[in-house]
Amino acid sequence: MPSLKSYFLCLLLTISAGPTVFAQTAAAGATDPVLLRTLQQELDRAMSSLSKADPAPYFISYAGNEEFGSVIMASNGALMANIKRHDRTVDVSVRVGSRELDNTHGEYRFNAVTTASLPLEDKPDAIARVLWINTDRMYKKAAQGFL
Repeated sequence: MPSLKSYFLCLLLTISAGPTVFAQTAAAGATDPVLLRTLQQELDRAMSSLSKADPAPYFISYAGNEEFGSVIMASNGALMANIKRHDRTVDVSVRVGSRELDNTHGEYRFNAVTTASLPLEDKPDAIARVLWINTDRMYKKAAQGFL
């Protein structure tokens, strides 16, 4: 871990789905999902590499969200539509400065988080690339806002 005065790492993953999806995931033996593992690895990588930057971030967070849904429409006993939905997104937040004064104070408060779409496939390299691009973009925005 980098030796910074004060930092806080946050990793959140929420899966919004019905009990069937959770049962299928548990039955498949997914004790360490690719998405969760990739979020953690990228968070560690970003914190260690950006700790050398000036100003260094003291806080980086990823909040992953994976949603499954189905919409079934029928009329007069006939199936009109059967739509299935699967979305993955991540909220990326980077803060530079200190807890007392950082880039989220003042007029930059609402620019502290960005949401990006993640690949639906469990491909760690593709997920990490999206995270890296958005973390880099948010770091540059945070550094500019702080300075």
